[in-house]
Amino acid sequence: MSLVNWPLSAKLTVVVTILIVAAVLSVTALSIHREQGYFRSELEQQAQVILESLEVAAVDSLYRLDKDTLADIAQRLREKPNIVSIRFYDEAGRVLADPDDMGAARRFQVDTFGQRLASADSLIFQWQDDRLIAGLAVIAGPQRLGAISVGLSTAALGGKLGVVRNQGIIVALVTAAVGVLLALLWCRTITNPLRELARAAENIGAGNLPSRIPVRRGDELGKLTGAFNDMGDNLRLTLASLHQSRDRLEIEVHNRTAELSNANESLRDEIAHRRLAEEQIRASLREKEVMLKEINHRVKNNMQIISSLLNLQSRNFNDEQTLRSFQVSQDRIKAMALVHEKLYQSDDLARIDFGEYIKSLATDLGNSYGLASRDINLNIDVVDILLGVDTAIPCGVIVNELVANSLKHAFSGGQPGEITISFREVDRQYKMVFKDNGVGFPEDLDISRPSSLGLTIVKALTGQLGGTIRLGRKGGSEISITFPDKGLPKTPYRIQDFGHTPP
Repeated sequence: MSLVNWPLSAKLTVVVTILIVAAVLSVTALSIHREQGYFRSELEQQAQVILESLEVAAVDSLYRLDKDTLADIAQRLREKPNIVSIRFYDEAGRVLADPDDMGAARRFQVDTFGQRLASADSLIFQWQDDRLIAGLAVIAGPQRLGAISVGLSTAALGGKLGVVRNQGIIVALVTAAVGVLLALLWCRTITNPLRELARAAENIGAGNLPSRIPVRRGDELGKLTGAFNDMGDNLRLTLASLHQSRDRLEIEVHNRTAELSNANESLRDEIAHRRLAEEQIRASLREKEVMLKEINHRVKNNMQIISSLLNLQSRNFNDEQTLRSFQVSQDRIKAMALVHEKLYQSDDLARIDFGEYIKSLATDLGNSYGLASRDINLNIDVVDILLGVDTAIPCGVIVNELVANSLKHAFSGGQPGEITISFREVDRQYKMVFKDNGVGFPEDLDISRPSSLGLTIVKALTGQLGGTIRLGRKGGSEISITFPDKGLPKTPYRIQDFGHTPP
């Protein structure tokens, strides 16, 4: 069974027992630690007394480096039961006598601990697992004669600590037994009233309101029992009130249900009328969509007819300039007709994909002017941007005029060349850049007062778009046209020229 499901008395008993045992074990651990400290201090004092006695007895032998006398002293002292090691060192830390290692004295070898002792100014204690190594330097006046170390056994410490540990365990067991007994008695005084309250709560949960529980004590449990009795009385009153409310609610629900039924009938009629109106609106929209497609189709056809008429009319003339004027007019009409053709082919009757449109227009212009035969490349750099009819038509006509102007003036000598058209949207502004590597604009050209019909049309259409024109003359001709998106307010027409600032 999970600890969470244990009875409260068992939980309290376990907690109290654990606290008692933990307290006893803590006291025992502190006692062991304290006894260990006492024993260490006592053993260090004992080692100090032995070392001071040896210092007096061995000072003359150390001065004379009498190994035999030192070995005799060490051997006699080694026979004592609590002394496990003894060594004499000269002033350089070399072993002079060691009853447990005669070879070290014969080899006259240097010992690291002996060097440390010989140069020390006070006692040095070194605790190991089974012994205490203590040592001091032997000094006669200003001269250091050597050092002495003695090792005392710590076996007695283990025995003392074992006695303290066993006493602590016995006390912990006795205290735990007494604690468990007291905890059981104490827990019963708490849990018995709680059991009565739990049984009463179970009866209430089952729908049976019990009689009042007798209050036998004046402490917190007695107050809890009294509060439980008050809760039972309030529940009885609440249940009676709920029964009355239920009866009233049933009547109210019956009346409201009738009202909702009538409202649903009205709502069904309204929904039917609304669906009929929506069907009529959809039918009207379909008719208008068909009508718009038909209008775009007819506008395109009419412009093609106009273009064909111009073509037929141009056959009556032999003058090259007149024929070129007819050709330019046809191209203008084709640029406008292409917009209506794209609208007719698209599902969106208000906008066209300007990237696709400008590529189609470039193809038509290339065919019209025979760019391949003239060795002129037309490069199109246009991303997919949706433009409305009011924007797409002026842009298409502008491209037509700029291409015609470039072919007429920039490459008039029949030399090869390159024309680049780019179109981008930056910060809700559209920017169209037209460049060629031809002869460039004349130095006296003022775009604010153009002399040619083509540039006049470009200037007028740019003003219609609410945009600006900038000219560049480096490496050919460059015209940059910037105009706002339809969502932005129109800016007044401004003219800027890289090479000319109008007065």
